[in-house]
Amino acid sequence: MNHKLLMGYRGWFSTPGDGSALNSWVHWFGKTPPTAANVHVDFWPDTSELDADELFSTAMTYSNGAPAKLYSAFKQKTVVRHFKWMRDNHLDGVFFQRFLSDLPGGNLSALRNQVA
Repeated sequence: MNHKLLMGYRGWFSTPGDGSALNSWVHWFGKTPPTAANVHVDFWPDTSELDADELFSTAMTYSNGAPAKLYSAFKQKTVVRHFKWMRDNHLDGVFFQRFLSDLPGGNLSALRNQVA
């Protein structure tokens, strides 16, 4: 591990309509309506390289009137893209964070397993 560049990858994000059993805005908006008042992230991601089938509309719009869309880590295509970006930028590996609360199973655990 000496002289390696490693990052954390959580894969926490899900959206309504992404195919997950959660079917909600997990981590983006804390399961609340997808509005600016409810956003739970510090930075809005650049989604310009994602395809239309990887993006999900929020209740917000950009200044040009276009719908503000976000991604779900439940989509394998998106996770593969994230790892491609990391490889292309010479990251040596990632740590995938899990919590004890994920162990009992259920919908949240299924999301984490899909991402992994």
